[in-house]
Amino acid sequence: GKEKSATAYQKKTKENMGNTTTKFRKALINGDENLACQIYENNPQLKESLDPNTSYGEPYQHNTPLHYAARHGMNRILGTFLFGRDGNPNKRNVHNETSMHLLCMGPQIMISEGALHPRLARPAEDDFRRADCLQMILRWKGAKLDQGEYERAAIDAVDNKKNTPLHYAAASGMKTCVELLVKHGGDLFAENENKDTPCDCAEKQHHKDLALNLESQMVFSRDPEAEEIEAEYAALDKREPYEGLRPQDLRRLKDMLIVETADMLQAPLFTAEALLRAHDWDREKLLEAWMSNPENCCQRSGVQMPTPPPSGYNAWDTLPSPRTPRTTRSSVTSPDEISLSPGDLDTSLCDICMCSIS
Repeated sequence: GKEKSATAYQKKTKENMGNTTTKFRKALINGDENLACQIYENNPQLKESLDPNTSYGEPYQHNTPLHYAARHGMNRILGTFLFGRDGNPNKRNVHNETSMHLLCMGPQIMISEGALHPRLARPAEDDFRRADCLQMILRWKGAKLDQGEYERAAIDAVDNKKNTPLHYAAASGMKTCVELLVKHGGDLFAENENKDTPCDCAEKQHHKDLALNLESQMVFSRDPEAEEIEAEYAALDKREPYEGLRPQDLRRLKDMLIVETADMLQAPLFTAEALLRAHDWDREKLLEAWMSNPENCCQRSGVQMPTPPPSGYNAWDTLPSPRTPRTTRSSVTSPDEISLSPGDLDTSLCDICMCSIS
């Protein structure tokens, strides 16, 4: 009789445990952090046996408990999983997404289960909570690697659509998370399968200020003068922590880059700006493309080929790379093309409007 009751007790315990595990999983999937914490704290057995890195299986797109904690920005649970239960933020689900990907998708993106979350009542609070979770993931250290280093969260991990966490954070308009990712070296130039950078994603989702901010950072990461200007400002005021360039400085650097490029290619300013934008604000990359095929380069950037300058003023010959001067004129006459009569070539030309100075 004793054996029977012992077996019945074990069976009951097992059932209870199964129920608890199911309830806990449901609370995680639904993003009910209070309920999830309550179940977790009140069930020593669950606490003992739960592995936050174990997939919930195929019906759940192989998401782990850690994925769901990140998905809903549940910072208490996430902290417990990461620092108390050896949670590993580099584990992937069936879409190759890490916890960081799901965290950065924010609350209003379609989740894997297919349910669309309502937009939040307090988006700023959600951004703050997610930024808190992101800081924890970025602080995480895993197993010790060869050179005495530790495994860290892969900041530029790409999922099946080639998106990085920064792509998702930018698309969701989560300013604080974007700042954190960029500060920790997130790749501003990473392109997803649609060839979009994080900046493009922010722009497509109408987060204009965020897109501008990312675009400016792309300009500076390529411009050595930006560092000098930053250093100057930092030196000017040691008392306040330096927060980065002010918008007017960013604009000034960008303008400088546009003017120099326009000058170099003898092209109108708006053409130079379009060309730079199409080449990630990287002048070297643009010049390389220009050298190999200027017409193609303009076509890809959506602008018309500027008119070759008249001989004698041919700045194209002095570009920093050997090339043969272009003699063919573009077949399309662009509105900014200057018509020069042979007599004009002997007179002085105005550097600004290219008209002859009488």
